[in-house]
Amino acid sequence: MIAMNRTDALNLFFRKNGINYASASNVNDGNYDKRIADLPNQVDQWLRQIDDTDHALFLEMLSCYTYLTEAQCQLRYVEILSKLQQDLSALQVQRSEILFVTVESSSACKSGGDNVRADLHKRNLTELKKEQIIAAQPNLDAECLSQYKAIVFLDDIIGSGITLWKEIASFCKRFDIPNRYDPALFYACIAPRREGVRHIERNCRKSGLSIRGIFDEAWVVDPAFSTGSPEYLQIEKYEKMVGTYMVEPPKTWT
Repeated sequence: MIAMNRTDALNLFFRKNGINYASASNVNDGNYDKRIADLPNQVDQWLRQIDDTDHALFLEMLSCYTYLTEAQCQLRYVEILSKLQQDLSALQVQRSEILFVTVESSSACKSGGDNVRADLHKRNLTELKKEQIIAAQPNLDAECLSQYKAIVFLDDIIGSGITLWKEIASFCKRFDIPNRYDPALFYACIAPRREGVRHIERNCRKSGLSIRGIFDEAWVVDPAFSTGSPEYLQIEKYEKMVGTYMVEPPKTWT
């Protein structure tokens, strides 16, 4: 088998993610994306830093990357709200009666949840009030919660599902859901992994929580390399290097 070269890897990456490089690298174009514009030069730098024997595997990893631009992220949140509306209509729940709960960082640093709230609100300004999109940890009281008939636990990327499940479990325990309160429960994200979805739904069933996932099946991805495989162990350090370059927003994962 012929080893993948730099040009092939970049072309596959652009094609996989629907990126027009000429447009994304033009500063006068509305689709300009600095990370994408600089990516070919960045790839050259990476290749100089890593062992020659790892070049082919590194380029294969790069070609498999999923990348969402900031605009794509926001549009997926619009789609989530549209899909959610179908369920809400059946439940006779108004949009003003939905509470979006995002994952909050345990540190003082800016978290992914900050970007989730900003993206969701930015594209749905006329649909949602700012107070309807909150972090899980602030002092939300029971009286405030009682005005909502549906709760949507929201994250950008669901990897293993462990983080979002912890937020769901903690929130429901705190407000004694579904015993004291029984709102309709949903979880949603713009980039779910299948294993994460299974983890959340399995644990919700075990805990007696009825919850529905809101996302497009086409968004669900599996890892390009299985965890624990020789290839995964070999490129794990390089994946982190690429991930550091492509920090959110936009979103990237393999």
